[in-house]
Amino acid sequence: MSDLPVEKNTVRVYDCCDWGDFMSRVRLPEPALASTKAIYRGHTKPDWLLMSRLDWQLSLGVREEDGSSKLISHPRQLYKIDGYRKLCDNILQRFRRYVRTIPNINPNASDNELWMLGRHFGLLTPLLDWTESPYVAAFFAFADTYQQFEPRAVRTLPTWRSREKVRIWGLRQLETDLERADEFEIVRDLPTTALRQKAQSGVFTILWTEDHADLESYLKARDIAHCLEYYDIPIANTLEALTDLKLMNVTPAVLFPDLYGAAWQANIATDEIGYQISSLARARKLIESS
Repeated sequence: MSDLPVEKNTVRVYDCCDWGDFMSRVRLPEPALASTKAIYRGHTKPDWLLMSRLDWQLSLGVREEDGSSKLISHPRQLYKIDGYRKLCDNILQRFRRYVRTIPNINPNASDNELWMLGRHFGLLTPLLDWTESPYVAAFFAFADTYQQFEPRAVRTLPTWRSREKVRIWGLRQLETDLERADEFEIVRDLPTTALRQKAQSGVFTILWTEDHADLESYLKARDIAHCLEYYDIPIANTLEALTDLKLMNVTPAVLFPDLYGAAWQANIATDEIGYQISSLARARKLIESS
């Protein structure tokens, strides 16, 4: 156990009143945490679990009365750990076979390299993706919210929606044995062709356990949940956050240095133009009616 004065096995919770509050907290963390490194992950919904897309896709869950999510079963329980590893290996080998004809892709790359490469193109993997930047994590949390609404709708959210939150998770190295061989690993070495991951300061975690599919329950079982923290931010701050992030050069075109990112960025610009046009039209009507 480290000598940091943190409450053992308890996830730190920061209920941010607004976007500025979040930025202040990540820029100036608590003194006990200031010298520790963290990685971050953005969730559009606070009740989303810290689990890979593969586990999420094959799991059965239920929403509790308090709004939290509870897993009933997950593939690790069904297949046991050896069966789960075999399932993952089958997916990876198929992916390895199919990328052989794609230019500039090395089909003989290591398993982790291929997992990381495939993850950003929709491959179901046991990886959970993180970033070394809290602002990149915030972008992904707010960008999904932005895409759910028209730009003008984000500006005029009903009161009950404006109280909803996005969540930014943080994982800190508060324990020297946080990682365990063949059980829990943080992967920072990126393949040379992983342009998206590099642009996003990408990091991945891999969890190879039979009893736990999500990272929070795993760390709690190990009595080290204090390595986790999260920041909840009102979705009413979506446009303010995305505007500030744009000034930081945290945009789709930068985070996705390919055609996908270029198209996403162009669509956002189109949304902004559309909102400006509709705003001018409303203003003209008010003038004409006065």
